[in-house]
Amino acid sequence: MEIIKKILPYKYPQITCYTDVAGLFSILDCHEITKEWIYSNYIQLQSYELPMSGIDVHIEPSGFVEEFCPYIICAPISRETVKNLSDNIVEFFIKCIDSNNYIHTSIDQYYISNARSLWKTRHLIHSIFIIGYDLQEQVFYAGDFTFTGKFSYEKIRFDEMEKAFKEYDNYIYENDMYFNRLGVSLWRFTNKHIYHFDVSHVKKQLTDYINGNPYCKDNRIKYNEEDFFTHGMQPVYNKIINHMSLLIEPQKEKDLNNHYRPVNGIVKCLHNIFEHKKLMLARIEYMSKNGFLDNSSEILHEYEQVVNKTIIISNNAIKYRTNRKEALIDKMITSLNELAVDEKLITEKMIHNMRYK
Repeated sequence: MEIIKKILPYKYPQITCYTDVAGLFSILDCHEITKEWIYSNYIQLQSYELPMSGIDVHIEPSGFVEEFCPYIICAPISRETVKNLSDNIVEFFIKCIDSNNYIHTSIDQYYISNARSLWKTRHLIHSIFIIGYDLQEQVFYAGDFTFTGKFSYEKIRFDEMEKAFKEYDNYIYENDMYFNRLGVSLWRFTNKHIYHFDVSHVKKQLTDYINGNPYCKDNRIKYNEEDFFTHGMQPVYNKIINHMSLLIEPQKEKDLNNHYRPVNGIVKCLHNIFEHKKLMLARIEYMSKNGFLDNSSEILHEYEQVVNKTIIISNNAIKYRTNRKEALIDKMITSLNELAVDEKLITEKMIHNMRYK
């Protein structure tokens, strides 16, 4: 019997940050078993310079994490191989979904009618996360940020997907390492491996985070310790503050005529900082519930204040994008410096009170 509609299991992710992160958490958050792996990781912050948005901030690990996540069977396929396997990308994607594979790939958003202001106005290569299809409606269900401005799952017509996938080659930068490596990545959930909460790993990451130690120092199988990466709480905050200061330089605003402006980069970075704190709070709740943390009520209460401060800072960045009041820049810089002091103290208390079972 032919399958008319299939949507693989998913939940709205507890953190989004970027499409690959949101896609991965959309899968993992469906399964209680994955919590111990999630809360054993995603602690260190990393930032680096970008030519158009100025600065980017990631929660480590980042970049093709699905390839070593114990709960994901990942099968990356180059675009050239996909084209050789099938001359109909829609049929290929449907067969992949029928085999219980989620699909992470990149397309030209110019051809996607649900892609807000990009549709038929500007070519933009961006990754999407496909979770299902409907033959009657002739659509895929896919997640991305270009539909509503925040991560959401929407419908993409089959004909639009085919065109957007094919036109990718005409607009991708030859030296874009991420998208050129991505190709078509098939993800399938597996529960064959059990990952236990790793207290010592968490303590080390927390220590590295407040001391500014590079995450890649112990993960050089992934990349060299490049100079353009900044790691740790205070170094990353300082980098964001430096870029905030650039926002009030008139020439910087005058020189920018593309979609990605430094203010958007700051808004994105500060939202990712908030998501970092939100996930840290969930980690504290998990450690408290499972006996990994002494004085957990006190620590939980204090960290809730940290989360609330990041919400205010993030909201001020959004306000600044609208009204360009320089006083908001000063307020954000002051608040971020105060946040660093408070966060360091509570993180040190957390490290001191963590215990093995």
